[in-house]
Amino acid sequence: MGKLEENYAQIDPVWDRVRHEALEAVRSEPAVGGFIHTNILQHLSFENALAHRIASKLASSEISEQTVRDICFRAVSKAPQIANSARADVMAVVDRDPACSRYMQPLLYFKGLLAKLLLLVIMYPCFILLRWEEPARKMKIVIQK
Repeated sequence: MGKLEENYAQIDPVWDRVRHEALEAVRSEPAVGGFIHTNILQHLSFENALAHRIASKLASSEISEQTVRDICFRAVSKAPQIANSARADVMAVVDRDPACSRYMQPLLYFKGLLAKLLLLVIMYPCFILLRWEEPARKMKIVIQK
């Protein structure tokens, strides 16, 4: 492990573990490589991967994946507690769920975790700014359909 990777692992050990598990999964099961690369390995941070994963689940013909990803990333960037909450949730799931043995599993497969984080992203403008930002208001309406 290089010096830069060691320093980054100290800053964000959850993301470091997710990335190492993803690399291991790709080596042991090349068939899932594309899925894991798209959702984890191509991203530089936990926040980017989180925004991508939420957007990939929520995108539809009514709202593009890029629009959802931009809204999610803006909220996560302005409110680091959203991503920190996600990190804590990932650790809690791995700790408490006997069927979950990897940190990458909740991020990739657990719809309840993504739904909770989506709620935080949508509610961010209301709770933090005490007003609705127009893109978030539109996304809220799309989600309710």
